[in-house]
Amino acid sequence: AVLFTDCLGCIATLVFIVVRRKAKLDVEVFDRAIMLISLIGLGLWCLLRTSKWGHILNLGAYSLAFVPTYRSVLKNPSAEPTKVWLMWSVSLFINIAALTLKPETQNMDYISPLVYLFHHSAMVLLSMRRLRIK
Repeated sequence: AVLFTDCLGCIATLVFIVVRRKAKLDVEVFDRAIMLISLIGLGLWCLLRTSKWGHILNLGAYSLAFVPTYRSVLKNPSAEPTKVWLMWSVSLFINIAALTLKPETQNMDYISPLVYLFHHSAMVLLSMRRLRIK
């Protein structure tokens, strides 16, 4: 279920980008590359009839998508609200804890929440720097 919902999230993002592109929104090369990686992941999923490698590729695209946000918050820690990222991090931690309680949980089930927890926690730490800068 986690892999399926992650795929739907990536597809929704792709559709959003495509729709916005028709609205004459300038999509940068970096964003197009991320979209292409996600499309390749979707293609792998369909070709191999398993979500494993497509999902991992999509997580790579998800991680790359954080690069501009990291750059922004490194330049200006106030650009991102710490509490929101903290709430996401806590919810992801709870998600991981809930997975450990399910006996049928497989290792692949942990990959998405762990990747998400890494990025969201990093945003907490980076955005908290503004509290020390003042």
